[in-house]
Amino acid sequence: MKEKHLRLRLKDDGRDVFAPRAGKKWGYRYGPSIMQYGDGRIDAWFASPGGCGVEADWFTYRHSDDDGATWTDEKVVLYPTPESMDLFSVCDPAVIVIDGWYYIGYTSTIFVDGGGVCNNAFVARSRKPDGLYYKWTGTGWGEERETVDENGEPVTLRWQGRPAPIIYFDEPWQNWGAGEPSFVRVGDTLYMYYTWTSKDKNGEIFSQTRVATADLKAGDNWPATLTERGIAIRRPSTGCDSCDVVYVDEAEKFLILCTDRRFTVESCLAVYESDDGLTFTRSCEVRTNVGEKCHNCGIAGGPDRHVSLKDTVAVAYAYGSQWGYWGTRFQKAVIELADAPDFSDAASPAAPWPVQAWPMPENPWPIHITTKPHFHVRKVSQGAFDVDLKWLDTAYNVESCPAEEVSVACYDPTIVRFDGLRCTPLRPGYTYAVAHWRGRTVEFPVFVPEESVRDRDMENRRLVRFYPQLEKHTLYLSANEVKQVRGVGEYDDGSWFEVYKPEAGVTLSGYDEALLETGPEATFSARAVGTTPLTVSCQGLSFTVQVEILP
Repeated sequence: MKEKHLRLRLKDDGRDVFAPRAGKKWGYRYGPSIMQYGDGRIDAWFASPGGCGVEADWFTYRHSDDDGATWTDEKVVLYPTPESMDLFSVCDPAVIVIDGWYYIGYTSTIFVDGGGVCNNAFVARSRKPDGLYYKWTGTGWGEERETVDENGEPVTLRWQGRPAPIIYFDEPWQNWGAGEPSFVRVGDTLYMYYTWTSKDKNGEIFSQTRVATADLKAGDNWPATLTERGIAIRRPSTGCDSCDVVYVDEAEKFLILCTDRRFTVESCLAVYESDDGLTFTRSCEVRTNVGEKCHNCGIAGGPDRHVSLKDTVAVAYAYGSQWGYWGTRFQKAVIELADAPDFSDAASPAAPWPVQAWPMPENPWPIHITTKPHFHVRKVSQGAFDVDLKWLDTAYNVESCPAEEVSVACYDPTIVRFDGLRCTPLRPGYTYAVAHWRGRTVEFPVFVPEESVRDRDMENRRLVRFYPQLEKHTLYLSANEVKQVRGVGEYDDGSWFEVYKPEAGVTLSGYDEALLETGPEATFSARAVGTTPLTVSCQGLSFTVQVEILP
């Protein structure tokens, strides 16, 4: 139906499915991913704060059996893996079901002190909507270890795994980066949409929604088949928010829903459409019944992210005037076909709803438990230590879990031994452990260094291993791009990070100067079309990547 265009209309004022609790100065559940099954059942995932100062954001989950009239108590279902590429946060959930697996895409970064910059996109999966989720590690899902139990009998341990990005941001780290994924399946092709926000060689900010596709005939290994397909939307400004995508069956069109002019009284919901899933144009704006200062919206789809023109679909977004103090509004909507793009509602006033705090429940339930810190380092010679396990309620009030009620399992008993929350290191190595308390679980790592390994020392540590995140970088001469090669540095004190600064000893060499121009902090840009090697060196270690420059 190329001659027709998609528009969206809200049917009601909706209702809040989240509001900050009374007495709190912050609270949010933004960027909802919503799944409708057509029989009244709805699953929804939200980005929520992290807790205890350990991580920035977690994902909560709720379920409804009556089209969103009532909901189950929320629980945290995904959180960062310490000492990994998603150590800071899990943000911006995007869920799709493929062959019985719930796949959840998300955003994270290792730049903890950067204010949410240098993001990458990740994915994890579970057989159930509320977990346990296993993370894509670059070669598979989660981590397995064959070891022996306390009696010397063989045992297989299964952990969430250290995640690897499925979309890696290879431009200067000070920029927002890549993330905010959304998925839709059409046939055996998975379309993945994601944000790419950066600056060009002239320092001009650009914000795009890009698209990659994966071959689902590859089975479990589909993330390894992701292929970049280009720019789906060149956003009019950074005020145009992340995109959530569905496929409208009768129209044979892809629909993107986002917010524009986010956080302002002029905010709106914006609809983009596409016949091929690769390039989109704006076809509709909605302001009537939309809360002012809305941002980070989601639109419901079926398990494969398909919708019908006959369906009433849920639309949701966060809103509010105070940063981090947001309500989350669910509303009913319909998708319609029109003869032309419809911007008739663009000048209507949005709804100036104030965020109304919810009272604290009489019996607050635990939405999550976590250890503080979430990562533990202990040598054998340093002896046993106590793990500090906390529980958090729906308002993120924090209490200690009584040690006598906690059990710890799924750890390698050849490396550590647990007695309640007391951990005794036995030999060098690393293991994860899973704490259980009142139906909630948390996985956390314990690293037992060799006695010769120095204590963590940021000032005097030395590189012992240096390797690339990407083997190949591709850039376009016409796009005026700036790339950055950040090698992973592993140090003699057991720590690691991406290394790129000249003061750390990073240098670039071995490239064709007719093709590449290099800059500070291991950055480079294109001079001409072609292919060249690029060698990155630091503290006597080096690696070489390939750089391809396209027109």
